[in-house]
Parts: sequence; structure tokens; C-alpha cells
Amino acid sequence: MAHVRFFHGSTGGPPVDISMNGNMMAYNLGHGNFTDYQEIEPGNYAASVYYSGMYGNPIYSTSLSIPMGSIYTYGLAGLYPQMTMLPVADYCDLSAALNPMVRMVNLSYGLPDVDCYDDDSLLWSGCGYGTTTSYSYVYPGTRTLYLYPSGTTTSPCLTVPNATLAPNSYYSLYTYGSPTSTGYPLRMHIPLDGHSYIHRR
Repeated sequence: MAHVRFFHGSTGGPPVDISMNGNMMAYNLGHGNFTDYQEIEPGNYAASVYYSGMYGNPIYSTSLSIPMGSIYTYGLAGLYPQMTMLPVADYCDLSAALNPMVRMVNLSYGLPDVDCYDDDSLLWSGCGYGTTTSYSYVYPGTRTLYLYPSGTTTSPCLTVPNATLAPNSYYSLYTYGSPTSTGYPLRMHIPLDGHSYIHRR
């Protein structure tokens, strides 16, 4: 089997419903929200994104190929109505990380390339829109994360205080919203990746 979830990070996008091969996978998914992981058969799927409750012409359609044993988050990104769906694959080895393992997923349309810092330590540099970094390990605990315009450390685009990261866990730092929008401001979600628990049951 395989596992998928969806995240709505499209700037300006309304709540949506999402189907795969005609089966509804998400209802009324609002901006900044995730679905739970759902178990599905591996294979090829036609995915469609609709205005919530309206199943005429989709806002966006794409094809997905999902391998056996994979764990994917599909992130809606882009400036509405020009949506796109970006696949973010978990690592699926069965090893356990002693320290938290973190990576950044940049779904923020219009955000310049950024460097991400864990307190004073540089984690990744030059993260552009649509980028998914490799995992890096950090020490467990609570810290502050910063996003700076790439190559600078004076005025952060985003400050995320009180980010608590537990040992033996995998996280993705999903950045979404716009650095210039008041209705859809730049934000970060830090959910557990499915690899943290799905293949450890």
C-alpha cells in the first residue's frame, strides 16, 4: 500500500475538494490546512481540485504516479487561480533518527530565495519557491527558526518562535502564504512527516 495527504498552500486560493480517480480525498480543505494521511493502492491516478462542493470544471487537474510503500504530501501551491500541485515524498527507509530530522518545503509564491536558521545555525541556503531540501538533523528541544533573504542575516522574512522538535522524529517546515499579503501572510507549519510513524506501527 501507499499513503498520501494534501496541504493547501495556494496563495489566495478558496477552500477546495480534491479527488483521485473520482474518489474524494479532501473536502473543504482551506488555505493552510492538511488532510490526514490516507492509505491507497499504488498506481496511476488522475487528481482534480474543485471549488468546495462544486464538481463541474476543476480548478486544476494533474496525473499522479504513486509507488508501492511510498508516503507523499501533495502541496497545492502557486498564486490562485494558477494553482499547481507539488509532490513531497517522505524517505521510506525503516531506520530511526536519534535526533529530529528536518527539511524545508517552500510553497510560498513570491518569496525570494531564503536561508533558514535554527537559532544561530544555518540549516539551508538559497531555498527558492518549489524547493524541498534534504533532511538535516538538529538537536531536540524548543528553538526559534528564522527565514532570511538569501545571503543576509539582518531582517528576517519570517520568525517562528517556540518550534518544538522531538527526538526520533521527521518534520517538514512548510512555508506558505505571501510576504506581501495581509490576507494570506507568510507562515510556516511544522507537521510530523508520515515516516515518523506509519512504517513504525
